[in-house]
Amino acid sequence: MVRVGSPPEPSRPVPVGTAWLVPTALSAAASAVVVALVDADARLVLGVCLAVATGAIAVATAAAGRRGARIRQLTREREADVSAQYHRHQAEAESLRQYLAAQDAAQQRLTEDLLPKTILRLKQGESAREIVHELAATDEQLPRVTAEFAASQRTVLRLVAEAVEAEEGMRDSAQRAFVNIARRVQAIVHQQAT
Repeated sequence: MVRVGSPPEPSRPVPVGTAWLVPTALSAAASAVVVALVDADARLVLGVCLAVATGAIAVATAAAGRRGARIRQLTREREADVSAQYHRHQAEAESLRQYLAAQDAAQQRLTEDLLPKTILRLKQGESAREIVHELAATDEQLPRVTAEFAASQRTVLRLVAEAVEAEEGMRDSAQRAFVNIARRVQAIVHQQAT
């Protein structure tokens, strides 16, 4: 098989078996019988013609035998190549299955473990940077799918942590504002009461 980008293989001579001898021998025997049965005047001409015909049969059967052997050889090579490709594709498919399983496990860990812990720690007052930095350090000890995938997960975790931290900050600010307003109202009510 000729592959794209590879030089063509040189043609190797294919050994020819002895199968070509059977038709040649039968033709020669039949020619000898026919030459023996004809008149002496026609024997020379008929013998030459039958000898040429027997030679042509020998050449044709030898060529057919070579072509048949070459076809069998190419078929075996093709089958071996197809088998090798099949096994290579099977190995690649298994590798991709393992890659996807690892990616799914990493994604599940992010959604079921890291994000809930991050949100809980943020609600307890820890800073987003500290949490993300600490989780990234522990994440290095775990097997990673790819560096890009791990980086994108850290980015997601950082963005969620920053969003939750900002939300917590806004909630705290709003709560302080309400407390301030309540104190002012209370002060006004006390002033009016006096």
